Amino acid sequence: MNSGLGVAGAASLRGGDGAGAGAPPGPQLPPRDTAIVECAEPLPEASAGLTGTVKVERPSPEKLIVDVEASEAAVLVVNDAFQPGWTAMVDGSEVPILPANVAVRAVAVPAGQHRVEMLYRTPGLRAGLLVGFGTLLTLCLLGVARRVR
Repeated sequence: MNSGLGVAGAASLRGGDGAGAGAPPGPQLPPRDTAIVECAEPLPEASAGLTGTVKVERPSPEKLIVDVEASEAAVLVVNDAFQPGWTAMVDGSEVPILPANVAVRAVAVPAGQHRVEMLYRTPGLRAGLLVGFGTLLTLCLLGVARRVR
């Protein structure tokens, strides 16, 4: 998975089956090419034959454009913090960003060639700018009103 990006199958942790006398209790870790994704709807499990390529077109701190090709439905995993403010589109249609592997972002992609765009907008920035501009305007109007008297 180059540059912190990769196409992976999706899975959930399952408890150990207790096979073998020395088997440790608890969940078994998934293979390296499998992402643990939190989502409301189950994602299709990838077969062993899943292949894919990821090509980053324009990386920047606020925008990521990636061309993805997957042999079957898969998950694009971006090794960057999952935080509010990110939005994602696959081929121009908005899709949810899913938390994967506890702390990073993921997007489900169907089989075939697709363009994934992720855009970051600071939460509350627009509201904060409007409040600041409104306050500045009010102070200016109060200053003008005092000078007129």
